[in-house]
Amino acid sequence: MRQSVRQHRIRITFHARVAMADDNLGEHDIDYAILTGRIVARQRDIAVAEYKYRIAGTTYGGRPLEVVAKLEPVNWTVIITVYLP
Repeated sequence: MRQSVRQHRIRITFHARVAMADDNLGEHDIDYAILTGRIVARQRDIAVAEYKYRIAGTTYGGRPLEVVAKLEPVNWTVIITVYLP
């Protein structure tokens, strides 16, 4: 996941973009949280046989941030949602 962030291979869902706007977050905040945070949970979606990950990190400005993301088979990270805990 970090590799895809470093390569700018990220897709942000509409839901995540709304959450980012509500909390005044930018894409750089999401990148920073993934690059410096840690995975705190992994859940398997049985319907599509994929995992999604909850990553706890901080924004570029130091605020706590959680990101829910999944990996696509072609090494892209999909940001499902973000929130300030």
